[in-house]
Amino acid sequence: MKSTGKLTIFVITFLALATTAHAQSPREQLNQMVQQLQKNPGDNALREKIIKLGAKIRPAISAEAERRMVRGSVAFKGATSAAGYQDAAKEFEQATLAAPWYGDAYFNLGVAQDKAGNHEAALRSLKLAQMASPGSKEITNLIYEVEYRNEKARAPEAEAARQTALQKSKDEALLNSLNGTVFVCRYTSHLENVMDAEIHINGREATLLTRNIALTEATKRKGGYVGYVHEGTYKAALTGRIIVDGAVKLEIAPDGQTIRGNSCPNGSSVYQRR
Repeated sequence: MKSTGKLTIFVITFLALATTAHAQSPREQLNQMVQQLQKNPGDNALREKIIKLGAKIRPAISAEAERRMVRGSVAFKGATSAAGYQDAAKEFEQATLAAPWYGDAYFNLGVAQDKAGNHEAALRSLKLAQMASPGSKEITNLIYEVEYRNEKARAPEAEAARQTALQKSKDEALLNSLNGTVFVCRYTSHLENVMDAEIHINGREATLLTRNIALTEATKRKGGYVGYVHEGTYKAALTGRIIVDGAVKLEIAPDGQTIRGNSCPNGSSVYQRR
């Protein structure tokens, strides 16, 4: 029993030593993660892991990262437009790939992106810089500034989206109120027949029909009759207040009293609600 116990202890000790021998060192882990990031530059979660590990082992900044920082600084100083600042940002981005734990590279990248008008990207970069240099008042204050600029830049977009949603809601309410209604455009054909072009609204579908109202004797002799001409019927889907079917485009007025378009040959192309 004792000899078995000694054997067990020996095996466990051997396995522990073998595991330790094959375990990656922090620096090896860092190098592996950097290689992964260079293949997937958009993986910010991986960048955060690298920054945290870099803070523990404090690796040296590579010559390539320093080179890119100098190039970016030159581009930034010479920039006079958004395109110029974008060129600087590209250099600083390469610096963050060469040394993804380098807080100054993220800071410079964020400043260049902000100058280029890419505020959201700047905020992502500055937050990585903040992670690499926790407690930096300069970075924190710059984040606040960029947040403000981003909000101001997005305000017109937000207002446009709100107006679009409001208009869509109004259009939906109008279409609901028009269900079952008919719009008429009366005209005289080239054969002197009086005819109605009609649009029937049913749910989200518009049916366009042609109806003979008064026919000349010549048309009657050819078999013409008063009533709907079925071969002139076609349907179109409603998209908001717009009716489109091939070359036919009609628009319902906001008050729901008329439809204007190019399918009625009376000159005015206006259908009146009946």
